[in-house]
Amino acid sequence: MRSQLYTGLVLASALVVASPAAAFGQTRSFDVAAQPASTGIVAFARQAGIQIIAPEDATRGRRIVAIRGNLAVTDGLRRIATASGLRLVSFDGRTAVLATGAIAAPQVSQTDPTTPVGVQPETQQASNELDEIVVTGTRARGQTVLTSSSAVTVATREDLDRKAPRSTAQALELIPGVFVEGSGGEVSNNFSVRGLAGGGQQFVQLQEDGLPVFYINALSDTILKQEVSIDRLEAVRSGSSGILTVNGAGATVNFITRKPDFDKSGGTFQLTTSSFGTARVDAFMTKPIAENTAISIGGFYRKDDGIRDPGYDANHGFLFRGAIAQRWTGGKLTLSAKVVDDSNIFYVGIPLTGVGDPKSIPGLSATHGLLQSRDFSLVRTRTSPTTGRSFQPIDLEDGVHTKSQSYGYDLTQDIGTDFNFFARGRYTNFGTDFNSIFSYDNSGLGLASDRLANNPTSAQTLARFAPQGANKLGIRYVDTGQVITGTAALNAINGNGLLAESVIGRNRASVKEFTSDTGITWQTPTNSLTLGGLFTRSSRYNDAIGTATFLTDVQDRARRVDVVALNAANNVVGSLTENGFLTYGTFGEGPSRAKFSSISAYATDQLTLWDKLRIDGGARFEHFVFNRLAGDTLNRAPIAGSGTYDANGNLLVDNDNIIANNYINNSFAGTYTAQRREFNKVAWTLGANYLITPRLAVYGRYATGFQAQEQNTPTNLRFAEGGVRYSSGFLQASVTGFYTKFLDYPQSRDITSTVGGVAITQQLTANSGIKVYGGEFDITLRPATWFRLQASGVIQDSSISIGELIARRNGVVVDLNTIDPALRATVQGFGGNRPERTPALNINVTPAIVLPNNLGEIYGSWKRIGKIYADVSNSLELPAYSVFSAGVLFRLDEAVSLSASVENIGNVIGLTEGNPRGGFVENTGQNTYFARPINGRNAVASVRFDF
Repeated sequence: MRSQLYTGLVLASALVVASPAAAFGQTRSFDVAAQPASTGIVAFARQAGIQIIAPEDATRGRRIVAIRGNLAVTDGLRRIATASGLRLVSFDGRTAVLATGAIAAPQVSQTDPTTPVGVQPETQQASNELDEIVVTGTRARGQTVLTSSSAVTVATREDLDRKAPRSTAQALELIPGVFVEGSGGEVSNNFSVRGLAGGGQQFVQLQEDGLPVFYINALSDTILKQEVSIDRLEAVRSGSSGILTVNGAGATVNFITRKPDFDKSGGTFQLTTSSFGTARVDAFMTKPIAENTAISIGGFYRKDDGIRDPGYDANHGFLFRGAIAQRWTGGKLTLSAKVVDDSNIFYVGIPLTGVGDPKSIPGLSATHGLLQSRDFSLVRTRTSPTTGRSFQPIDLEDGVHTKSQSYGYDLTQDIGTDFNFFARGRYTNFGTDFNSIFSYDNSGLGLASDRLANNPTSAQTLARFAPQGANKLGIRYVDTGQVITGTAALNAINGNGLLAESVIGRNRASVKEFTSDTGITWQTPTNSLTLGGLFTRSSRYNDAIGTATFLTDVQDRARRVDVVALNAANNVVGSLTENGFLTYGTFGEGPSRAKFSSISAYATDQLTLWDKLRIDGGARFEHFVFNRLAGDTLNRAPIAGSGTYDANGNLLVDNDNIIANNYINNSFAGTYTAQRREFNKVAWTLGANYLITPRLAVYGRYATGFQAQEQNTPTNLRFAEGGVRYSSGFLQASVTGFYTKFLDYPQSRDITSTVGGVAITQQLTANSGIKVYGGEFDITLRPATWFRLQASGVIQDSSISIGELIARRNGVVVDLNTIDPALRATVQGFGGNRPERTPALNINVTPAIVLPNNLGEIYGSWKRIGKIYADVSNSLELPAYSVFSAGVLFRLDEAVSLSASVENIGNVIGLTEGNPRGGFVENTGQNTYFARPINGRNAVASVRFDF
C-alpha cells in the first residue's frame, strides 16, 4: 500500500550511511540554492547523507529556500519542510518522510541527542523572512533572523528581482535605516546609516561572500555589480557588524553569490532591455565535473544609453566570474576569480529652479536631462610639466572606466563534530579612470548678462584687452564660433539665459589589496565560540591631474562657451577662457601614494540557555598603520609658451590674448609630504535574544565601534538598540529602537582662500559629533494567500555638535588662520543643526497580488523620503517627496520567467543632494541652484531561463 501511495517519490540516499545518532547530531556544510522542491530536496538529501521520501504531487509547484552554511541535519530538514509548506512526518536519523498537510511536530527518534527530553522540536514557525539562516555578522551555525540579537535584514533573489535595482546602491534600499542617494547612476552613489550625515559611503562595509570588497569603501560599487550570480543580500546594522569586519561599524552588507553545485548541472540565462536602450545578457552555469568537484561560471555584458542620455553609450562593459570547488568529508575548498571591465556614466547635480519647490529649467529636464554632451566628451586640459605631461586627455564617453581582477579562496574544514576551521581571502588588482564632470560653486550659476556685467573676471578681461580696443564682453560658442552680446540676446539663450561653471576631470585611482579572514569555531548544542583574525594590506594611488573649470550654457546636453572681449566692430580681440576652460588645476595636481595594513584579532561567543535565551558578545582589536605621500602643490605655475614671465612668474606678455592659459592653479610642485597614522583600537559588543514563544522574540544590544579615516584621527561610535520580532504565517514583523552616537565625525568642504594675493583651494574640516535617536521597522503581512504587504523604514531624529576646526591643503594640515575668520565663526555656529543629506523619515511600502499556482506576482511600491538639508548649515532645504513604482514577476513554468518594472511612474522631482562643492552654505539667495534629482520614469524588462 505504501509503495503505491508513494509512486514517483523524491528519493535520495547518502553515499556514506551514518548511524542514526550521528545523523541527528552531526553538523554538515550545506550549499543548496533556492529552487523547486522537486530538485532541492534531492540536493539537500545528498549533502546531508540521508534519505528523504516525499510524494511527487506534494512537491509539485513548491519551492525551497536556500540552505547554506554549517548546521545540524535536523535543523536543515525543518527549514526544508516549513519553507516548502510540507510537514516532517518522521526522521529516524537515516530516512526522513515529508508529506502535505498542516505542520505538526514530527516523530523524531528519541536517540536524537540534540532534542532534550520533554521538549518538542520547534516546527511551528512559518516559512518567512525571519526564519532565514544568516551568515553575516555571526559565526553561530544555524542562526536565524528571529533568534539574532542584531538588527538583521535578508533579501532573497526574489526580493532583489522585485526591487530591480538600477545600481548596487539601490539594492541597499531594502535595508531599513539605510538612506541611499541612488541618483548618480550605476556607480559612486552615496549611502548612510542610522542618521549619519550623507554624501559618502562611510561606516557601511560592502562585502562579497563575507569579505570586504575594499577596506576603504569608496568605489566598491564599481566592481560589486547586480547580476544573476548574486544569490541574496544579508545586512547587519551596528552591533556585531563592527566585530567581524573592518570599517563597518554602522552596517555590514554582504552580497552572497551562487556557488558550484556538486549534485547537478544547471544555471540561468537572462536577457534584459529597458526604456533607455539596454541590451544586456546575464548568465550563470554550474556543473559537477567529478563526484566531489564542481565548477561555475557567470557574468554579464551590456550597454545602454542611460536614463539621462548624453548622446553616446552611457554604460558599457562586462563582468566575468568563475569558481571551482572541491569537497571531502567535513570540508570544502572553493577557488574563485572575477574580472571586471566596465564603463559607467556618473550623473552629477544639474541646474534647477525653485528653492523648496524644485522645477525644471526651460531646456533642461529635471527628470531626464543632464549637462554632459558630445561637445566636451573628448577634450584635453592643460597640466604642469612636473606631472610628466603637458596635457591630460579626458574621455567622458569612456566614463568611470574600471578594470579589475580579483582572486579568492574559501576553505572550511570540520575537526571532529564540534570544531570548524575556516579561512577565506581575496586579492584584488583594481584601476579606474573617473572621467566625469562635477557641479561647481552655486555662485557659478547665473544669468549670462549678470556674469558679463558683475563677475570680477569681467572687469579683469576688459582691462586686459583695453589696449586692443575692447569695450564690451560677449559669449562665443566653442563649436560654432557664434558670438552673442547684448542683454536681451544673452537673456534669451535657450529660453533661460543661464551659464554654468562645471569641473571636468579624469581622476585616476589604483588599488592592490589583499584581505583575509581566518579562524576556528567551537560549536556545542548550547554554545558557539569563534576565535579569528582579519588581515588587510593595501597599496593605493590617486590623482586629479588635469581637472579644469569650464563654462557652458544651460540645456540638455550643454555646449561650451567662451567669454570674449569685443571691440566697437564686435570683433573678438581677446578671451577670458580657452575653449570654454576658465581655470586649470581646479582640484589640485598633487598625486597621492599610500600603503596601509590592518591586523585584527576577534572573538565572539553565543551561549544558549534553556533553549530560549541567547546571550552573545564579541570584541575585536585592530592595529592599523597608514603611510601616505601627498603631492605638494604651488599656488600657481606659469604655462610655458603662453606668454613671457618675469623671475617671479608674473605675466609680462600674453602671446595669444587668452587669460585662462597663462597659469595652472594648484600645480604639482614635484615634491611630497609624508603623512602617517597608526592606532590600536578595540570594538566590543554585548547582546541577548529571548525567545518568548517559538514565534515571538525580544532582543537588545550595546556596542562600540570605530572607523579608520586614513591619515586622520579615527571616528568613534557608540550604539544601543532593542527590538521585538514576531513570526507567523500571517505576520512577520521586526521593530527596533536605537540610539547612535558618532564622535569626531569630520564635516569637510573645499573652500577658496586668498594666500599671498592668489586664490587657492583648501579644505576646512569641522570635527563634529552626531547623536541619533530612532526606530526601524520591517513588516510583512499576509492576510490571504493571494495578497502580501511589506513595509520597512526608519524614523529618526539626529543633531550635530561642532568641535575642533582644522584647515588642510591636499590633505596636509595648514595654518587655520589662512581661513577667513568670519567663515570659521559661521561654521562654529552650526551646532544643533541636522546632519546634511539625511532624512528624518525613510519608508518603503510594497503591496503585491500573488498569482495562484506559483505563477508570480504583481506588485507596486511607494517610497517616502522626508525633507533633507543639503548642507550642514541647513540653509538649503530639499523638500520631502514620494515615488511610486510597479512591476510584475511572472513564471511561465519552472524554467522560464518574465519580469518588468517601472520606476518613478509619476516623474517626481526628488532631490538627494544639493551641491557638495558649494561650500558650507549652499543657499546663495538665488532661485536657481545645483542639485541632483532622482532619475525620472524608466522601465526595465527581463526574460529569464533557468535550467
